[in-house]
Amino acid sequence: MSRGYMFGLTTKRRLANIAFCEADVLVSHMDEIGSFYIENEKFTGDVKSPERRLARDLSVYGFETGVEDDLKDAFGNAARWIRFSNKARENYFEAKFERLRMMVSEMSLKEFSSRSVYQLQECISDEYADMIWIDGEPFCSKDEAIRKMTPGEKYYITSAVYLH
Repeated sequence: MSRGYMFGLTTKRRLANIAFCEADVLVSHMDEIGSFYIENEKFTGDVKSPERRLARDLSVYGFETGVEDDLKDAFGNAARWIRFSNKARENYFEAKFERLRMMVSEMSLKEFSSRSVYQLQECISDEYADMIWIDGEPFCSKDEAIRKMTPGEKYYITSAVYLH
């Protein structure tokens, strides 16, 4: 399903320092994530760290991001969070929607019924990108998670697991 990171997010401030990537949690979700090699990633605070990359990538679309110095994540770093508006969510999906609209407008019924529609599905939800786990819900693609998230709610990034 994924070839990037699995991020744990929580809306519960008191749980922002709990890593979701304990072995028993991962084993319980192995059927969802496939048989990829799993490597735990420690947040280093480095620009290349997965938590910072996620926050940076989403801030481009208008997601609000920040850290709470008085709250530590599972690795002792200041807890990072993201929050967004409906407009930021629309900004995130705008290019995918336009690509989907263009592809469909150029496609005939014969093409639609006789060839793979993988490219259309990828516009809706990229299943090979990062995955997100929110408050105990099943893992899902980043696209699906953003659709499910509540605008205005603060989501703490609790941990990341790299799948490769």
